[in-house]
Amino acid sequence: MVCSARSVRCDVTYCRSPLVPALLLSVLLQCITELTLSNSTCPLSNTTCICHDAPLNKIISECVAAKCTVKQQLSIGKFSKDTCGVKPQDRSGSVRGVGVAFSILGVVFIGLRMISRIKWSEGTFGLDDLVMTFVAVWIPHISAFAQHGLGQDIWNVPFLDIEKFLYLFFWAELVYLSALPLTKISILFLYLRIFPRQGFRYCCYALIAANIMYLISFEVVSIWQCKPINGAWKRWDGEYPYKCNNINLQGWLSAVFNIVLDVAMFTLPLPELYKLTMSTKKKIHIMLMFSVGFFVVIVSILRLQTLLQFANTTNATQDYVDMYIWSAVEIPVGAICACMPATRPLFRHLFPMLFASVDESRPSSNTSWLESYEYIVVGSGPGGGPLAANLAIAGFKVLLIDAGSDEGSAYQQQVPALQLQSTEYTPMKWDYFVNHYQNKTRQVLDSKFTWETPSGDLHVGTGAPDGSKPLGILYPRSGTLGGCSAHNALITMYPHDSDWTYIQTLTRDNSWAPDKMRSYFKRLERNRYLPSSIVGHGYNGWLGTALTDLTLVVEDGKLLSLVIAAATAMGKSLVGSILATVTGLAGVLTQDLNAPGQTSKEGLYQVPLAIADSTRNGPRDFVLDTANAKNADGSRKYHLDVRLNALVTKIRFRQNGTIPQAIGVDFLDGQSLYRADPRSGTASATALGSVNATREVIVSAGAFNSPQLLKLSGIGPKSELEKFNIPVIVDLPGVGTNLQDRYENTVVGKSPSPFKITKDCTFMMTMPDPCLNKWIDGDDPISKGTYATNGIAIAIVKKSSIAGKKNEPDLLISGAPANFKGYYPGYADIGLKDAQHWAWIVLKAHTHNKAGTVMLRSTDPRDLPVINFNYFDTGDTTNSGDDKDLQAVYEGIQYSRKAFKALIPLDGAFKEVWPGTNVSTEAQVKEFIKNEAWGHHASCTCPIGSDGDPMAVLDSKFRVRGTTGLRVVDASVFPKIPGFYIALPIYIVSEKAADVIVEDARAM
Repeated sequence: MVCSARSVRCDVTYCRSPLVPALLLSVLLQCITELTLSNSTCPLSNTTCICHDAPLNKIISECVAAKCTVKQQLSIGKFSKDTCGVKPQDRSGSVRGVGVAFSILGVVFIGLRMISRIKWSEGTFGLDDLVMTFVAVWIPHISAFAQHGLGQDIWNVPFLDIEKFLYLFFWAELVYLSALPLTKISILFLYLRIFPRQGFRYCCYALIAANIMYLISFEVVSIWQCKPINGAWKRWDGEYPYKCNNINLQGWLSAVFNIVLDVAMFTLPLPELYKLTMSTKKKIHIMLMFSVGFFVVIVSILRLQTLLQFANTTNATQDYVDMYIWSAVEIPVGAICACMPATRPLFRHLFPMLFASVDESRPSSNTSWLESYEYIVVGSGPGGGPLAANLAIAGFKVLLIDAGSDEGSAYQQQVPALQLQSTEYTPMKWDYFVNHYQNKTRQVLDSKFTWETPSGDLHVGTGAPDGSKPLGILYPRSGTLGGCSAHNALITMYPHDSDWTYIQTLTRDNSWAPDKMRSYFKRLERNRYLPSSIVGHGYNGWLGTALTDLTLVVEDGKLLSLVIAAATAMGKSLVGSILATVTGLAGVLTQDLNAPGQTSKEGLYQVPLAIADSTRNGPRDFVLDTANAKNADGSRKYHLDVRLNALVTKIRFRQNGTIPQAIGVDFLDGQSLYRADPRSGTASATALGSVNATREVIVSAGAFNSPQLLKLSGIGPKSELEKFNIPVIVDLPGVGTNLQDRYENTVVGKSPSPFKITKDCTFMMTMPDPCLNKWIDGDDPISKGTYATNGIAIAIVKKSSIAGKKNEPDLLISGAPANFKGYYPGYADIGLKDAQHWAWIVLKAHTHNKAGTVMLRSTDPRDLPVINFNYFDTGDTTNSGDDKDLQAVYEGIQYSRKAFKALIPLDGAFKEVWPGTNVSTEAQVKEFIKNEAWGHHASCTCPIGSDGDPMAVLDSKFRVRGTTGLRVVDASVFPKIPGFYIALPIYIVSEKAADVIVEDARAM
């Protein structure tokens, strides 16, 4: 440690070194002489003893420090070490080796991440990838700091190199303090791409904000650790007056906060992973991947321990080695952890045997593959059709796949007045038979109950032949391009604002606010019955809307008398000028039912219809216009492919990430494959097919088929899936529950004479049909005649006595010239075989019953599900909701009877034939309602819900919970059935879904 001497009168010449001037040597000898004699048993002549006496050397060093500058101390220190024969330490090679090795490893993994994104994710880079590129820039700089003496004893380092070392240390600190939070931010952005739950995402945003604050605050503090800034690397020798912070405290605070953020970040996804239902092997793979993240925490803790050593060092260039090594390891390891999920597709490609068993469901070997699409939309109805078109218009490659054919050229679909016939038109009808009550004894009290006889025929009502099979109540659906928009009644009514507010409040997503949802209506509507100056409507959208020409009403005295009777029943006196003119009648019937807030007001209305040029229009037209659009040079404008007669049997998932990712669908080619099609008995599949989606699969198969397809694919209640031995991908108990519908019923009257407007119409039951010919030959709504409208001339919006706290109208009573009692095989022809009947149709909106279910019948995708609505007292009886619904329908029936009674027989009176005068007391009417009620707006079976609701299937962005790359967009998404008629609300959510999906895609 020190210069030795044989006596106090040491030979100065012997001890002198060119590195230690005589003055410094005298200081050293003075300290040795004084302190050795008083603090040690070592004789001054015993160099070995003095060199190995650690306490003595410590106080000698303190003595020298008190008398010398830092540089002088280092010169004396080097002389002492050399004199004592201490071998110099040099770990600079190890320092450079670790720094270079881990820097290369980190950069390589980031490069592999980018290759994986480009090659196997269609170049879908996200914010996580962008942030990681900044980390990649910083990582190589870590190894560059292992120079200018790092790894050597400081007294062996030239003074100029010490300053250079501290200068690099200053920059290394800034790189470290930025690279760490950026790595965590990248991982958190990756979480946001994977996990859909809103509460989880809020936590991610909070941690991102915390890391940004960490980065900014510690960067600022580190830059200004000394004043002026260059004191950070110049103050070491004490020759200049620099004012510096407590650097050790700063380092400890930085390290502790970093560990806290690490633990929070790597712990955050564990509850989400725990909820997933997957194979043990797959879960082990995922958990191992996340365990690497906790290794970063361990590295951070080990690095924290090195700070203690560094805080008390007198040999900075040597004692900083351990801290440097752990820092050089921590950042690349964090980057590797962040890159592992993204690089998995690459490693799966390189090592398929290792990953094949846990990656994805695969179709059979004889499956034909289609080219890949960015988006696959399953179902072309009111949800899927417009969505597919809008995604294609946004520039994406889209496949729209549907099990039906295209029957858009058939009169049964085109002609508005043939809307009943369209539901029984064999090439496009899908007949479901549902249960209103699960108790068969109670169910058969419905006069519409249908049986299949031993001969294969259908029998309606009582007296079925022995051996007949009970089917249930007919629920018409449509298997054709456009879905149920191809056979509905064309009624296009805006829902209540409260329907949107409910979802907004439930999900805490303000994009569902009523004013924002109104904008989607304005975007899709092409209004042709109002001046374009009227606000709240759209005039350039894809859905044409029109009203029935009132000339038809004015010219038919019988029809006019019914309108007057309806108004009288509402308390209005209308006898007078309205009898003679269209203008007068228009003054009585409110024209704009879809004006903002109008559906919340009682009144008599004309009914908006989805009609363009006196022809049904809807999603089918939008889809075909988009698919067939051309650029000016004749080239294809949008990439929308439509594949019909293809029954999707399963959604395929890749299960190599943290949560299952939908990557495509399997399907069967063939016409009439689904057994709701009455021709399915002789149908067979012509081919098996599969197609991949590089971005998302969107299920839009309707309230019955969307939950069925999800369940067949392993998404649904675990107990039900296990019953059918279906591998559980995600246990989502809400799939197929919450089935809701309206309650509907009618009061039918018969007049001795026919309606003028329909007396010549055969509704294609016999040909020629004069009314059809007039529609074909006409040039405008008036010349096209009766068939230019849907037959529903008037709608009465009313509040029942149980309308609720919001006091919104909950009854819609519409009138039509038909003997309509609900749906049963043959109902259309029976209802229109004469022109003497009129039906007041009562519809109860915002029903309370949420107890319906859609359950699997088998694992055969061609089979229909088991559908139970659980009406009235067999369903949801919370807060007497069943009694309230019953009371509301009862009041609608009573109003309809009152309208018949108020009729001024301008062209003949009406006698009630349904339910008939034998059903007169309140108890009898209510029993009739329970037995005969029906609905045709099935919905809510894959409901959007709050993050904390275990029965919620979707989040507010239509994403299926527990999965990625999978959404549902159709009638099933509503948590509560909206408005009066469901077609327009579905169109609106389809428009919203397009915006949400495009926004998410752009963000990636």
